[in-house]
Amino acid sequence: MGTHTEWLALSKPTVNGPETANAWGVDLNGNFDTIDEWLGPLPERMDILEDTVDDLIGLGGGPVGPPGPQGPQGDPGPVGSQGPPGATGPAGTPGTPGVAGPTGPQGPKGDPGATGAQGPAGTTGATGPQGVKGDPGTPGADGPQGPQGPTGATGPQGPAGSGGTPAGSTTQLQYNNAGAFGGATNLTWASGTSVLALTGQLTIALGNATSIVAGGAIEAANFKCTGANAVFSPTISGNVVLRPNGPASTTAQVQITTTNVIMNTPVVLPADPTTALQAATKQYVDTKDALSVLKAGDTMSGALTIDMASLAALNLNSPIGANGGIVRFRKNNVNDWAILDAPDGSLKFNRYDSTGNNLETAISLGGGQTLGSGTIAFDGAITCADPVTLSADPTVPLHAATKQYVDTKVAPPPSDNSEYVYYNGVWRKKEQSFDISGVNTKDIPVPTGAKMVQIIGSVYPGGGTNFVGMRVSSDGTTFPATATSYYNSALMHHTGSNGFGTITPTAATAMSLTAQGDVVALSHQFTTELQLTRPTTAQNFMGKTLARFGDSAAASVYRTFIWTNYVDLAATASLTLTALRLINMPSTVNFAAGSYVTVRWFY
Repeated sequence: MGTHTEWLALSKPTVNGPETANAWGVDLNGNFDTIDEWLGPLPERMDILEDTVDDLIGLGGGPVGPPGPQGPQGDPGPVGSQGPPGATGPAGTPGTPGVAGPTGPQGPKGDPGATGAQGPAGTTGATGPQGVKGDPGTPGADGPQGPQGPTGATGPQGPAGSGGTPAGSTTQLQYNNAGAFGGATNLTWASGTSVLALTGQLTIALGNATSIVAGGAIEAANFKCTGANAVFSPTISGNVVLRPNGPASTTAQVQITTTNVIMNTPVVLPADPTTALQAATKQYVDTKDALSVLKAGDTMSGALTIDMASLAALNLNSPIGANGGIVRFRKNNVNDWAILDAPDGSLKFNRYDSTGNNLETAISLGGGQTLGSGTIAFDGAITCADPVTLSADPTVPLHAATKQYVDTKVAPPPSDNSEYVYYNGVWRKKEQSFDISGVNTKDIPVPTGAKMVQIIGSVYPGGGTNFVGMRVSSDGTTFPATATSYYNSALMHHTGSNGFGTITPTAATAMSLTAQGDVVALSHQFTTELQLTRPTTAQNFMGKTLARFGDSAAASVYRTFIWTNYVDLAATASLTLTALRLINMPSTVNFAAGSYVTVRWFY
């Protein structure tokens, strides 16, 4: 356990002792309370002690008064240093397990397993059909004929004998066998079925005949023709049928009609054709087909070259009332451009975006395109690198106009070296420039309808004390010039010692556009803006000017003025100005060479 201090009995916990785990804060708060109880009334106790001492030594006055009220609570003491860390608490209960993560990707394919044992032998297949009987062998050569024996004497004629006995067995045909009847074992006749059967080879010499005629079927293991041609033909126009699987089976049948050959199974050729009239194999045709395009519904890759020297025209036909003659240009199988003959007879150029939607896009035509009497419609603007020649002057409002039509309908602007714009059927003066070198004044008429003017100048006044001024007129000839006709004020800056300065509104005989500057090598540059109309006579004609020029005085050097100019109300009673006069003042010297102004009008 801890100890306590000697005088105030403050708790002193044992460092890293067991009481610090939970009770050090309680002990610390108790110490603060103890200190507060002792130190709070300490001033009062000091006063009582002083009074008591005074009473004892005879310095005090009357009896000791009652104790005063308790003083205010003192400020908290400084925060003590942090105590040593407490012992680690017991582990908390485990949290709830999180949800299972997603199944990971499939692992790589494993190595092949060992080869399994061989399976049992399959059952024996059915016996195939008997092969075709081979051709008979070539007969052996006849042996040499033996010598003829001597002729015997003629015997007496015997009596007539009974009928002889047929040779051989029943149905065998009789033949002369060395003067005697012989039975042909390989040649039989069945009278009941009228069938003549031959086992062996049958050699037929037609002699004067041209054919063998049979009323029914001729059956044989094989037929052999020793001549140059084997002809199988019906007696009249008909079909020749070959049936390799028996007379009644049409499997793999080959039928030759009077017009074509019909086969029930594919014909297998030995190889691809090498000459023009040889039959073609499928693989040969497929190879060639990959390079061909169907007449309808096919897609071709690569460029299409049409020899127009041998082709009179390329026709694109469509039903009446539908978009016809469509030529599409595609990128990655998506429409990009299309040219089509519309139902109204116009030729249209369509532009598409990357998804195939129709857009209104500018179309560029080059090479001096000439348009005929028909109509060409475009969704967007047309840019032509060369002139477009029209078939005739326009006859309806939306027809394009030819130059000759425009020249007869619209008069050209005045030739006064000014720039004009054509607006609402009239020419408006937009901008004009003047060389005022060698003159003292320059009068500038105000165009009808102008409401503002901007004057940009770069002039050389010539005289060392001269500057550029301006007067106005409401009738075009009279320019007020009394001492109070105009007023000027300015914010100015000098790069010399004068620095910044101002000029309060001052009456003058003209509006100041620049000021005095005797550096004749530097032009007076200014931009003036002035209103040319006003609502009533109670408003002034106002202007503003930015000017720059030079002066040799050390206090000035390079000077910049922002002028505020206005016309005195008494100078004119008009609501509009009709002329401006630029003046080189105050002396009457002329503007030096290289003096130019540009005037812009605003309506």
